[in-house]
Amino acid sequence: MDYRPESEQNNGGITLSWAEDSEATSFLVWKRIPNAKVYPEWELIKKGISATSCLLSAVQNGTFTVTGATTTKKRFEGTVNYGEYLLFRADESPVVEQVTVEGDEIRNETISWTDTTLPVSQEVWRIFSGVQKGHEKEADAVLESFRGLIRAFERKDLDGLMDHYAAAYHDSNGYSTEYVRRAWLWWYQRTVVPYVVAQVRSWDTSRISDGLVSFTAWNRFRGTIVWDEPFGNHGRVRIPRHEGDLVTWTWQRNEHAEWKLIRTEPALPNFGEMLWIGRGHDVKHTMEEFADSPASKTGKRAK
Repeated sequence: MDYRPESEQNNGGITLSWAEDSEATSFLVWKRIPNAKVYPEWELIKKGISATSCLLSAVQNGTFTVTGATTTKKRFEGTVNYGEYLLFRADESPVVEQVTVEGDEIRNETISWTDTTLPVSQEVWRIFSGVQKGHEKEADAVLESFRGLIRAFERKDLDGLMDHYAAAYHDSNGYSTEYVRRAWLWWYQRTVVPYVVAQVRSWDTSRISDGLVSFTAWNRFRGTIVWDEPFGNHGRVRIPRHEGDLVTWTWQRNEHAEWKLIRTEPALPNFGEMLWIGRGHDVKHTMEEFADSPASKTGKRAK
């Protein structure tokens, strides 16, 4: 059900009110955490409310919403991006509106669960946003090289995989193909069932006259890890691990008109991320402890 809170200020704080719902057993009041985007990034401030209003004592400003403890179902429609998903509680209504109080100003705002800028449907693979007119053929050839790299990775063909790299390849950490080969070998030694989900999001063909083409893709190179610990524990793992999973791949055309990978940024593969994945579970580690990972440089924790 939808609960659209209304707000009224008084000397004792803020009074929130909302519509009656006979299907709800109780109500919960939430305050938005600063800079958060969507529910559940809210702080629960009151629960178990049976009435359709509540007083927030000594509160003068903030963004608030109300949910109901209910099993009533309602259809939601919208578009999420490739590889993304939404989770909803089965015993609580989702947030659909919020009320913001800033001094004497009070605003009721609708919350969108999905990206309203996304089209209703979209191409999953052959996306050429940013490709300069007249260079679609070259972009298609680069995309086919990327597809070939993925196929080689998934069949655990290390030589075939490395054949897609230019001899002059260096990642954004400065490492070359010898590093890449050892990293991918580690992946095959520690995981089974390698597979990839990826989607090219945008292109840069401004350097095509120099034989260079870049695209930024959402990527997940996945596998099922086999631990060295007792009982043979398994778990699905993936790289990259940085927020957004976006990597810029730069390709160079060689003398045989073949497109070879010459750079990835952030680095993919990245041993820092891989070693964090393969850490022992007897001691708790964070990704910041492993060199060459995006987290070790930014201080952000791995997801």
